[in-house]
Amino acid sequence: MGVLAAILIVSFSVGYYYFYFLPESERNKIESDKNQQLLQQKMQDDQRVNLNNCLNKIDNDNSTLWNSGKLGYTLTEIKDLRDICFKKYPQK
Repeated sequence: MGVLAAILIVSFSVGYYYFYFLPESERNKIESDKNQQLLQQKMQDDQRVNLNNCLNKIDNDNSTLWNSGKLGYTLTEIKDLRDICFKKYPQK
């Protein structure tokens, strides 16, 4: 009787491991990977928005200078300012 109980306990343990524990850990791994991908996508989207905001600020500042009767940025200054934006908010 004791051997039969031991066999049943081992069988139940093996079944639990293969039919519940492994699939659950695989689901957790898949969900974790998906969350990581979503986080990376959000970071890339934020970088893109920040880059566009930075570039638009340069254009708006330049237009404001011209509209107020002052000389705007030189082409070299615009290029340098844009380079700063691209370094600050790199795109992949």
